[in-house]
Amino acid sequence: MIFLFLCVTVLTSLIYIVSFVRRGAIARSTMWFVALTLVFFLYSFTLTWSESGFDDLDPLAEGALAVSLGTVTFIAGDLVSRAVRGSGAKRADGLILEGVDTPRTPTPEESRRRTRGLVAVSLAILIPAWAYFALLGHVPLLMGVNDVVSSGYAGLGALQTYRLELTPHLSGASIPMKGLFDIARNYGPLFIIGVCTVQMLLGEKRGIRVVLIGLGIVTSLAAGQRWPLIYLVVVALTSIYALVPWGVRPRGRRVAGFGALLLLLGMGVTLLQKRTTETINSLGSAVEFVFENLFQRIVFEQSATPILSFQRGSFQPGELGGSSYVQALLAHLPGSDVQNFEVDFFSRVYGSSYGFTAAPGFTVEAYYNFGLLGVALIGFLWGYLLSTIDASSIWTKDVYFTPGFKAAAVALLAGTSFAGIGLLIASGLLLLYVFVIYRLAASPAPRPRADRTAARGRREFTRA
Repeated sequence: MIFLFLCVTVLTSLIYIVSFVRRGAIARSTMWFVALTLVFFLYSFTLTWSESGFDDLDPLAEGALAVSLGTVTFIAGDLVSRAVRGSGAKRADGLILEGVDTPRTPTPEESRRRTRGLVAVSLAILIPAWAYFALLGHVPLLMGVNDVVSSGYAGLGALQTYRLELTPHLSGASIPMKGLFDIARNYGPLFIIGVCTVQMLLGEKRGIRVVLIGLGIVTSLAAGQRWPLIYLVVVALTSIYALVPWGVRPRGRRVAGFGALLLLLGMGVTLLQKRTTETINSLGSAVEFVFENLFQRIVFEQSATPILSFQRGSFQPGELGGSSYVQALLAHLPGSDVQNFEVDFFSRVYGSSYGFTAAPGFTVEAYYNFGLLGVALIGFLWGYLLSTIDASSIWTKDVYFTPGFKAAAVALLAGTSFAGIGLLIASGLLLLYVFVIYRLAASPAPRPRADRTAARGRREFTRA
């Protein structure tokens, strides 16, 4: 019965995803939430079960049921939200927006203001992000690259050591304001990449935007971790398709180019980490290791810990009672020494006090907080909420900027599927932060008092 339920859920998810892709409605957090859930959890639960010869069902049935129920109710929440909005759902689904003008060529003054706003947002993100590494005392990615440059294949694996040196700084005890620095360095670059990509598609000058995209990607990977690649893939594809509602459809080569770039980056970081005891001393062995490890680690092992939590009975349904959500909020407060729930989850599952992180995922976390009833309710409400956010008119107010914001927001909201609800707190704070910075930097300069007086006089004369 559980296997049949899994099959129905997977089929429903695929039909749901394809319905968006066929319309080019890629800039939807609901679609990406289901897609990431399908890859990281439904696939992994099914694969783990199949590896046991379909005999070891009991430990996995509970988790498979929870994830399936959460996915189905999430889709139901989106469908209900669109039904409530009625005809407005057509606009939310990525079709041409009614009553919204096609993007026009900006005036020189408008172009300057947009560039000024972009640079201000970028600096507001990059400065605190790199302040973290200044306080840490080193940049793992750069040190790993330097070892390979100086020692060749013998230098591979050093990045893993430098990356693990981040562990003592998982709480705010070592680095002041660490929670806020983490938000900036982990998720801030998504806004830079999204906005720059959208603006280049609209014809803005490429030079400075290509540089900012490069800085954003390097910042995302500077800690030597590969999980940011997931967000980079989503924000890249979403920003390329973000202008579909305005009739701007992407060329296939742009999609292929971004995809190839991110694949090469993933291969590079994977090779630098060298998570293997085997010796790598040739290009052929390096490529073979990279493809095997990248797929195994990112696609399958990403959800290994939630699976193990069911197999080992680490938690009871409803045991947490919402405490993990409170813990996620406290962990982001300035100067807080509360560690994220992901650290406690890893410790509980593996019986280790070492400070690694392993997110339980949205549905699994809901299950351990409120049981199956909570999974159904939270899944439905979350689907309804994300669908409403996707359709919000805020994303149509400034075609040169807000579609890029939406691309980043989609990546973050969809990431809650595997990173948990704590990501919502971080993304909400960051979205508010960049909106304020942009409005302050890109607003037109106030006119002199004499001009305002003359304009007011002309309006009064017209009314008379």
